[in-house]
Amino acid sequence: MFAFRKFDSSIISQLSSHDSVGIFILDALNLQKPSNIVMAILLALAVRFHLDIEVVMIINKIDLTKENILEDIRQFFFDPGEFEAKIRMIGTGVISELSSQLAHISKESLPHSRIVGISTLKKNFDDLISLIHDVFCGCGDLT
Repeated sequence: MFAFRKFDSSIISQLSSHDSVGIFILDALNLQKPSNIVMAILLALAVRFHLDIEVVMIINKIDLTKENILEDIRQFFFDPGEFEAKIRMIGTGVISELSSQLAHISKESLPHSRIVGISTLKKNFDDLISLIHDVFCGCGDLT
């Protein structure tokens, strides 16, 4: 479903009174730069606010991209200072500066989250099922 279409949002609002979780699917090929990671995480947060349900992120086509894409995303949540430094090191200009500032602001307000990478070759679907289970268990730990 598409988060920002009126019809789909109305269906999700009906589901939100039940145990529901959204799965935000990101294409790994679109996350090659740290600034793209910042944009994707903020978009996932916007979807979470719009739909008013818990949303987990998965990275699709993980086998088609650089090895450390999941590590870059984990770094955003768990070592934001290093992530900001990587943004400044890789790029210059308005987009890099804005991405760095958004990453800095986000570390104070975003919940830490485990990100699962899946592909048709690696088939990490057990990790996805585990993440969804963790949304509903009493522990509430998505890290």
